[in-house]
Amino acid sequence: MAADGRTDAGDRRTMKAQDTRFDVAPAIAGLAALVVLVASTTFAGLALASDRLSVAPIWYANGILLGILLRTPTQRWWRVVLAGGLGMLAARLLVGQTPALASGLVLASLVELLLGAGGIRRVAGTDLDPEKLMLHTRSGVLAAVLSPLASGILAAIAFLVVKSQPPWEEFATWYAAHALGIIIATPLVLVAQRKVVARMLSRGRLRTTLLALGLLASVSAGVFLVHRAPLLFAIFPPLLYVVFKLGFAGAAIGVVLVSVTGVIATVSGHGPFTLAEIPGHGRVLALQFFVAVASMTAFPIGVALAERRKLRRILQDSERRYRALADHSSDIIVRASPDGTRLYVSPSVTEMLGWTPEELVGEEPRDIVHADDRAAFEHELAAVAAGATASRLTYRCLHKDGHYVWVESLTRRVPATDGGSDGIVRVIRDITRRKQAEQALQDSERALRAVSDSLPALVARVDGSERFTFTNAYFRKALGVEPAALLGRTLSESLDPSMYATMRGPVAQALAGDSVRFDGEHFEHGVPLYFQASFVPDRAESGEVTGFYAMVMDITARKWAELQQAEGEARLRTITDNLPVLISFVDANGIVRFCNATHEAWLGRPVAQLIDRPLREMLGEAAYDRQLGCFRAALAGERVEFDFDLAGPEGERNAHALYVPQRHRDGRVDGFYALTVDMTSIRRVEQELHRLARFDALTALPNRRQFDEFLPQAIARARASGQSLALMFIDVDHFKAINDTLGHAGGDEVLREFAWRLHDGVGKQDFVARLAGDEFVIVLEGVAGADAAHALAMDLVRAIREPFDLVSGPRDVSTSIGVAVVQGGALAPAELMQLADHALYDAKAAGRDTARLAADGHAPDAHAPARPGAGMP
Repeated sequence: MAADGRTDAGDRRTMKAQDTRFDVAPAIAGLAALVVLVASTTFAGLALASDRLSVAPIWYANGILLGILLRTPTQRWWRVVLAGGLGMLAARLLVGQTPALASGLVLASLVELLLGAGGIRRVAGTDLDPEKLMLHTRSGVLAAVLSPLASGILAAIAFLVVKSQPPWEEFATWYAAHALGIIIATPLVLVAQRKVVARMLSRGRLRTTLLALGLLASVSAGVFLVHRAPLLFAIFPPLLYVVFKLGFAGAAIGVVLVSVTGVIATVSGHGPFTLAEIPGHGRVLALQFFVAVASMTAFPIGVALAERRKLRRILQDSERRYRALADHSSDIIVRASPDGTRLYVSPSVTEMLGWTPEELVGEEPRDIVHADDRAAFEHELAAVAAGATASRLTYRCLHKDGHYVWVESLTRRVPATDGGSDGIVRVIRDITRRKQAEQALQDSERALRAVSDSLPALVARVDGSERFTFTNAYFRKALGVEPAALLGRTLSESLDPSMYATMRGPVAQALAGDSVRFDGEHFEHGVPLYFQASFVPDRAESGEVTGFYAMVMDITARKWAELQQAEGEARLRTITDNLPVLISFVDANGIVRFCNATHEAWLGRPVAQLIDRPLREMLGEAAYDRQLGCFRAALAGERVEFDFDLAGPEGERNAHALYVPQRHRDGRVDGFYALTVDMTSIRRVEQELHRLARFDALTALPNRRQFDEFLPQAIARARASGQSLALMFIDVDHFKAINDTLGHAGGDEVLREFAWRLHDGVGKQDFVARLAGDEFVIVLEGVAGADAAHALAMDLVRAIREPFDLVSGPRDVSTSIGVAVVQGGALAPAELMQLADHALYDAKAAGRDTARLAADGHAPDAHAPARPGAGMP
């Protein structure tokens, strides 16, 4: 295994070296190309300078290098600086400069580059859009003024020391040439690296690009080849034409084209600057001034055009998104003038009001507003027009077919973007159903409130420990306590002792799973008080009773005869608003005569649409057919309980239903009450608790409880199939010492890694669990035999020996394993566990770090070779 590890490591080093060579080769090629580019540019500038003018009018090399540096990560600048320095030094030596002068001038250029690039990177960051750089005043000053100033001083010193030339003239020429080079060449490099040139040469824009640049090149050549007339002004119209057609990229290319043409013509003795008898330095300064004017004319216009195009694109995108949102919104979107005249109406107006957008655009807004709502509408419009930023209003709008639709509108004042007057945007939503539901809810609440106020009924939910988890408002009147004060208190703490004594038996029945209805009495100040109580068990998804619902009515002043005389009222009096359950009454014909407000939340339909309608419509055909047997049983006089899934707008609920028949005084069944409880959250909690109770929180392995369930099942399967079954008891050797040394956090880390190696070392069908502390077990079903089980145990011993990579550092850990194997499930779980435990004891007695096998009373001596120190306590 160690040899294999060394081989893998060697292969990785070889692959890494190959990858490095593949990375280095392109880098070297790029640097070589950069050396050639800088050397060529430097040589061309020096060749022009050494001709008639003795100085270079514009120094493009540093501008190009500065643009490349700005597009290069800071950690790689040394490559660009090295390549640029080599290129400039080679060119200067090639034209005959002394090594001392060439080195000094190269050093001055590199200082200029680093100052300019570092300053721009510090000020502008990594957002190196050339259009934005031109807007950064500090960046422009640093790049075009300060850095050439520093390099000019160094260059003047070099000329003075090496050639004893006066420094001021050399400084002025150097400074102007380098500043112009940065202003002209750097934007061109950044534009070219942004692939703008590629877009300019695309099929759609190639003709325009060639025409504009060709016109500028022709005019520039003509102006600088004329000897007798100063026509420099003629260059600006085609230069501006290029800028307007091609944007900022056109400005960069155009200025380079004009400057290169001017430099070549001037140093060759052509052009307007040769008309006057002025020395070479004067011509250079004149040419530099002209190029600076052209740059300061073209670049600001290019930046302004780019910003304008960008703003136009943003505005167009915003308008497209707004129009798409408005066209596809279910609400009506209206854009209007300050006086309310509609300028735009979204297509959703057709679905909501029947009108087409064209029929409403340009019309006064009051023409479709209900007469009773126009005053409020006009007041809102006036408030928004007067300066209110937003207003919300509910009113009625005329539908095209003649009826009115309740709507809610949100009106906002929108500032003008084109210098004109402000506008108004109105979002209109149909709230007809909401109005109907609100009205129905108000009617229902008034009716139920009147009934509830006259109903002496206590409604509560009690959990398995007899503690209140819900109480209705009648507790305040009946018992003189606030309902909220009872929450969390037990029945014995809250009720009168005599009343609790009466309820103790029925409470036990309800918690045992039985629905209980009973009458009782208790004495208060010697006066007998009578009540009627109904307890309905609250069951979890598993069927376990988690509590019960209780309804207790004071029947002291009313007897059963009075209740029977008010059967219609009794249906409402047994309902409370505060129960989180569905409560309804269905008559013998299957018509819903009453349902509480919870139906609306659960079923997504107003109560008004359910009352006096067939139960089949409320539940749907499929659900009705599934529960048909229960309906018939309830109408036959049976008390029916069942669980079912209830679909609604908030998803599917796990529900428990109780149907209680309503009997007439003559014994016939008039219908039944339906009480439906949402058990979804309770069942989810039970499922999660069930899962947490079966898994170990530290290692995520099954715990002792799941093992106790699994082992008898595995033995039963082995007994049925006749196959062998193996049980391993596993301990971490010297775990207490590990805990003492590393602390509990380190011990937990060891246990997690230990568990992972056990799980990784067996098959997917095998069962691995943590019993407690450092005790683990493995159950192998269908194992080939005792030898195979022992061999697997030894593999696990060897796997654990590999050092544990802990936070505190590598740690050697070992394990002891006891293995018990039975054929055909011949042993009981306790007997098999005892065999494995004895085998584990043998493994520890043998010095630990090994496995022992106990099968039919035999324990082979074979075990893994112990590492140095094994068996030590």
